Amino acid sequence: MKKFYNGCYDIVFKTVICDENNPHMLKTFLEHILKIEIDEIEFLQNELSVSDVGERKKTVDLLVKSKNKYIHIELNQSHKDYLHIRNFCFSTNLYSKNTRKRKEFDLISEFVHIDLSYGKKDELEKEHTM
Repeated sequence: MKKFYNGCYDIVFKTVICDENNPHMLKTFLEHILKIEIDEIEFLQNELSVSDVGERKKTVDLLVKSKNKYIHIELNQSHKDYLHIRNFCFSTNLYSKNTRKRKEFDLISEFVHIDLSYGKKDELEKEHTM
């Protein structure tokens, strides 16, 4: 039997939803989740810069900008406690880098982080059946 890939796999998510040549699926997805209208999507580099050799490499699943919103999406195939901390660090890193570019804090841009995690429901069900 062939393996079936669903939307919880990075490769499927990035191929279907994050297609820079056809951003319609991503636009529809974000409009539905965020309850906003999106006119234009700018895909940003997903590898975040590091400031010294001891810092971990930071590659996010998706980083886009729409008007004054920076939207960061992370897709997690399973639930692990450290993932939410790591993803929060990625998100705050984006905000921090943005504030360093200006003399004053950026009070206009919005930073949205979406964490899509699979597996938590399964863990909760196991806890309730034991």
